[in-house]
Amino acid sequence: MGYSRRLWISAGLIILILILTGGGILVLMKTDKESTAKIQEPPRRVAVVLQELVPRPFTKTAEAYATVSPLKKGTVSARISGPIDQISADAEPGRSVSEGEVLGRIEETRYEIALEKAEASLNKFKALLKIERSENEKRAALFNIAKQRFELAKSDYGRKKVLHEGKLIAKQELELAESQLELQRSELENARSELRKRESRIQSVQADIASAEAEIKRLREDLSDTFIRAPFDGVIGERYVEVGDQVSPNQKLFTVLDVSTVKVIARIPSHEISRVKQGVPVQITTRAYPEMGFTGQVAYIHPEADPKNRTFSVEIHVKNQKEPMLLPGMFSRVRIPLQKFDKALLIPRDALLEDEKGAYLYVADKSNRQARRRDVVVAEFGPEEALIASGVKAGEALIVRGQELLNDGAFIQWEKQGPDPSSNQVRQADK
Repeated sequence: MGYSRRLWISAGLIILILILTGGGILVLMKTDKESTAKIQEPPRRVAVVLQELVPRPFTKTAEAYATVSPLKKGTVSARISGPIDQISADAEPGRSVSEGEVLGRIEETRYEIALEKAEASLNKFKALLKIERSENEKRAALFNIAKQRFELAKSDYGRKKVLHEGKLIAKQELELAESQLELQRSELENARSELRKRESRIQSVQADIASAEAEIKRLREDLSDTFIRAPFDGVIGERYVEVGDQVSPNQKLFTVLDVSTVKVIARIPSHEISRVKQGVPVQITTRAYPEMGFTGQVAYIHPEADPKNRTFSVEIHVKNQKEPMLLPGMFSRVRIPLQKFDKALLIPRDALLEDEKGAYLYVADKSNRQARRRDVVVAEFGPEEALIASGVKAGEALIVRGQELLNDGAFIQWEKQGPDPSSNQVRQADK
């Protein structure tokens, strides 16, 4: 009885061991199948967007911000003193004016009176000159008579001297002839002296006339200067006076701006100035007209750099159309062409990555559906694009979205439907 019981217990243990062993084998087989299934699962692919690298013309530009200035700005100042008597209705800021147009007038009465007095004095001097010349003619006639009488007395004295030496006349006759000669000599000197005095007076009156004429010329200029005129064609910039204001010489009255052509002075770094050429067209945009562009021309390149920031001033001239116009004071952005590329490889700046090795990007190996890293050399950085000098070639499919999730050899996917990457259009990633 005891033996039989031990036999049944042993058999039960053996059966239990077999059951447990079979269950373990089944578990191991199931785990092995699951592992095999995981190994055979296809790799995960990163969704990306592609863009074909297509060479295209590109112009490298230098950008600068500058304020528009008038090409010519004139200050209209008073040349004489006096109260402002009139101001033209058109002499307001922003109004167009023509060269010589009257903007206002200084009260002219005192200048007219001074001119009348000067003209009266001139007439007086001219009348006096006429009298002096008439007297001078008389004095000249008297001088000629005195000279003739002197010559006769001289001739008579010489003849009588010869006769006296020949003892043909008495000494008294010779002395009488000599006395007469000295008298005529004295008369001649007096006549000469009077003539010279008269000529001196004529010269003095002539000097008075010249002075009066100069004064009249000055007063006429003063009278003309009572008119305040525009120095050239342009627009009124500022007005500084009102009717009744007392002004003095050199006092600023108006400013006039010539805006038919304006200038923009851009400051270009020294490392770029060698590529700026005189006469090249320049593109200009402003905040005032954000949707419009203006074309100017490099007119002048300053030969000396600013010692503070080592930039060179480049003066650009823009011919204004009627409307719209670039006006002084407008803030503008200037793009000056530096270098042209016929076949440039440009990529979006967002597609460019960087690590300790430098700049790099990813292109698509479409046959293997993998991403390939390309280390690149960037020639120029623009605000939205970068110019690639080397590292990629035309026709490659650039990854422009999803590149942050990639490494070299990573599997990628892109939309099978839609434009082919070779069409230079961006593909949307598979969802």
